[in-house]
Amino acid sequence: MDATTVPAGQELRLIIDGIDVTAQALTAEPSDTAGIDGQPTNNGSLRYDPRDTAGAPLVELRPGEHSATAELRERSEFGGRSRLIDAYTWQFVLQ
Repeated sequence: MDATTVPAGQELRLIIDGIDVTAQALTAEPSDTAGIDGQPTNNGSLRYDPRDTAGAPLVELRPGEHSATAELRERSEFGGRSRLIDAYTWQFVLQ
């Protein structure tokens, strides 16, 4: 997901298996390592790799079926609830 094209005032959220992993999914700097999908990690990409977390990963991606949802949300102010603009959900299988 290309997080660099999101307009000001909006944000992308990534939810895997029902858990919001956005906090661990934003890659701050370019990396020459491959992510869990084998693709290179890039600055500005919204991706989740449980191996890249400083602490315990929010979701352990074990072999089997999983679901993911990318949400485009309007940023909220002062801790308010953000408004959902659009969402895309898909299923994937890790072997």
